Amino acid sequence: MGPDYHGDGRRRSNPIRRVLVCLLAVLAIAGWLTLLLLPQAKAPASITLSDGTRIQLLGTTVGFAAFNTDKPWQRLVRRLLPARLSTWLPPPSSWSCGGASNSVNVFLRVTAASPATANLKPWKAYASEDDAGFRYSSGGDAYSSFGNTGLSLCYGITLPAFPRRQPQFLLHLLDSAHQPVATFTVRNPITGPFPTWATTPMPQTRTNGPVSLTLTSLERSGPDGAPVIQPKWELSATQAAWLQARPRLLSFADATGNEASRLSPREPAWKVNALVYRERPEDFGPEEKFTISDVSVPDANALIAIDRAGVCAGVRLKVLLFAPPGEVFITNGTASAFKPRTPGAAGTYMGSSSTSAQTVESWGSDRPFLLWEAAGLQGADEVQCRVLDDQGRNLDVDSASGYMMRAANRVYALRFFAPEDAQRLTLEFRVSRPLRFEFLVNPADTRVAAKPGS
Repeated sequence: MGPDYHGDGRRRSNPIRRVLVCLLAVLAIAGWLTLLLLPQAKAPASITLSDGTRIQLLGTTVGFAAFNTDKPWQRLVRRLLPARLSTWLPPPSSWSCGGASNSVNVFLRVTAASPATANLKPWKAYASEDDAGFRYSSGGDAYSSFGNTGLSLCYGITLPAFPRRQPQFLLHLLDSAHQPVATFTVRNPITGPFPTWATTPMPQTRTNGPVSLTLTSLERSGPDGAPVIQPKWELSATQAAWLQARPRLLSFADATGNEASRLSPREPAWKVNALVYRERPEDFGPEEKFTISDVSVPDANALIAIDRAGVCAGVRLKVLLFAPPGEVFITNGTASAFKPRTPGAAGTYMGSSSTSAQTVESWGSDRPFLLWEAAGLQGADEVQCRVLDDQGRNLDVDSASGYMMRAANRVYALRFFAPEDAQRLTLEFRVSRPLRFEFLVNPADTRVAAKPGS
């Protein structure tokens, strides 16, 4: 008999062979379970663009859940194999995005064909589409990025609105002309049942405090696949300070959890969310205003530190500085530096970067701008600012200026346009706290807007 047998003819046990047999059995079981129980765990879809860039659909998560790069069979094998053998598998990565608790995050990997196009996002916007060809508004081009490996970078994009009643939907990655760069079929990770909302015909009137707001109609314009819906309002008030207030459409919502500026007309009900703001300075009381007088107009090359604070409507405002055209850097909320505007630069921007030791905020504009911080704002509160010069002129301010979060506070940048002969400025701040209104309507009651001149 050979060395693999006992003297009585029984075959000797081989430990290495036993490990290999167990490993093959585990892999076979894992593959079988993957095919039987997890048929959706296919190889991710991928699209290669004309320049060789490859976009790969990795998967989805709901809300704040983390996305893990482990495939289902890899997770199963990690649980079954001894720890020293599971190191043969590639290490998993875990990523997460922001958004709302019921939004869906879609994760993509972009691999460039050459270093020249590495880390360049090949789309400008994105939108989901349902089976009827309707495109939901995406709410912008917000994204997170992860896993930079040189030629490869992963992105997470958030969909606050998409066809939640369908088992799958189309995701379009769009260029600057809103034409598809790439289109993927995404499996919907959210299922019903969804509640039923009862609607009533328009006009509808709701009252909040001193204001009564009537939604008289909804008017539709634009293409059927991406219409523009415009509400028509009538407002009345029992207090003079609210007579000239203005309603603004906040969003549309549906019973599936979508909230956006454009929702499917096939839904049985929409919730129309509106806010009513006061905008005229004369409609605010002294306790709702904070004024700083005799502020110098910034020259071309230096910051003007203001560092003055006050309270209005329970909100603490701290005016930080005035900056000429250029770029301001604020480190850990205190130290600042300034770089004059680069010739030919236009527009305004803001951003931040962080390490374990410091956070650097950057603010830039092609016009003089003001920075201030607000603490204690509630929800949709709006900080309005009026700038007057020493001749009593009401200066134009840029309504497109925005804010950036610093912990729980908002830091605002306000770009303004000062005449060359202006020497001193007065800054008047006011906190406009809106009134909220909700209406439940049937999308079928939306009417086509009349064309101009008809």
